[in-house]
Amino acid sequence: LIARACFAQPAFRRYTATRTAVVPGQPALRVKPFEIQNDNQLLAQYPGALGGKTGFTDLARHTYVGAAERGGRRLVVTLLGAEIPTQRGWQQGAALLDWGFGLPRDAAVGRLVRPGELSSASPSPPAGASALAGARAVGGPAAGHAGGWPGTRSSVAVGVLLVAGGAVLLGRRRRHPAALVAPAGPARPPDGGDGG
Repeated sequence: LIARACFAQPAFRRYTATRTAVVPGQPALRVKPFEIQNDNQLLAQYPGALGGKTGFTDLARHTYVGAAERGGRRLVVTLLGAEIPTQRGWQQGAALLDWGFGLPRDAAVGRLVRPGELSSASPSPPAGASALAGARAVGGPAAGHAGGWPGTRSSVAVGVLLVAGGAVLLGRRRRHPAALVAPAGPARPPDGGDGG
């Protein structure tokens, strides 16, 4: 949805299709001008490529967004989790674009809604079913955790326990400072022997 809106803007298409640019120098900082390059190989190797962007985050892993146009038909591909053992993200994107352009123009593999197309009312779950059960049935977010970031609830619980435990220990230290001082004299082994 975001890529579709971006590629609809001529300025965005111009920026994302730029192969090289010169960043101006800053004489006051003694920084000379330098050139930057667009490393999106889809631009150089895919007929009709409009541009794209690679990326990486811990949750999404390797990502790629790219677009191409052929015969007045524009397709956008978005990849998350595009690991690189056999193909780079742009190559995986090119394969998906080839597949998309190979389909009849009226073939639907999905559809993006237009702004305002959906009512503001939330759809109600089918009778006798809960949204949580539905998500578990298809392996959605509820299948592995309760939504949001993985492990959020357990992380918060552990954090609360650590803070509470620290507060208890700090309180004991302030009430019984002598109990925390090591006894004077030779240390004895834990088994009660004389160490000899």
